[in-house]
Order: sequence, then C-alpha cells, then structure tokens
Amino acid sequence: MLTHRLNPFVPFPAMRRELDRVFESVFGGGAGNGPAPAYPALNVWEDGQAFTIEAEIPGVELSDIEVQVAGADVTIKGTRRPTAEGETTMLREERPAGTFSRALTFPVEIVGDRVEATMKHGVLTIRLPKSPEATARKIQIKSN
Repeated sequence: MLTHRLNPFVPFPAMRRELDRVFESVFGGGAGNGPAPAYPALNVWEDGQAFTIEAEIPGVELSDIEVQVAGADVTIKGTRRPTAEGETTMLREERPAGTFSRALTFPVEIVGDRVEATMKHGVLTIRLPKSPEATARKIQIKSN
C-alpha cells in the first residue's frame, strides 16, 4: 500500500539546479536572471544644489580610481587588482579583478571645479554641484 503520492516531476528540480549551475558558470548569472549587474553598484540622489553619487568599491585602492567630469557627464573608472597571485587556482570568483567604468549623464551641467570625492569603508562618495543656472531660484513678484 502506498503511503504517499508519486510525483512524476521529482527529477526536474535537480535538473533545474544543474542547468542553473551551468548557466551561472558560463554567463555569470543564474538562468533567467539576465545580465550581471553593472559594477560598481551606485546610489544617486539630488538636492536643490547638487547631485550625490555613492559607489561601492571595496578593496580598490584610491590610486586605482579616477573620476572625470565634463559638462553634465560623470565617469568613474578604476581597476580592481587580483587578490590571489602566483600559482593559485581560483575556486570561486564573485569579486573579479580587472578594469571597470560607469558613466552617468545628468540633466544639468556640473560645476567641475567644485566636485568633491571622498572614500570611506569602501564607499566612494562624489558630490557634484549643479551649475548656478540650473538651481531653482525664488522669483520676487512685484506689484504695479
């Protein structure tokens, strides 16, 4: 006498896990997850006077990071150096070494000579002041 129902689809979850593993090793993401996310991960916000970018780049030296501002365009470039050197075999690589670049275009010009960039605990913070022409101003209304 059977005490549980037979499921004809029992082998499929194992097959799906194996296919996901193959897709991850070939394409860098699980099956159906789409392309790998852009690196570095960014948060971007604005207030009345400036835009601010936060970029997560742990393990990257300051000397290996470059920020460029041209008009309304900002580019963050850098290089992550390999941590394992010499005769080693990488078993899992989720923080790959190599160069990276992220480019953003803002809706208004940036005052390039007033841009400030700081790095703390692997987070690069860039404050990008808006041009004076782009900031909102309260207009005095006169009566005749």
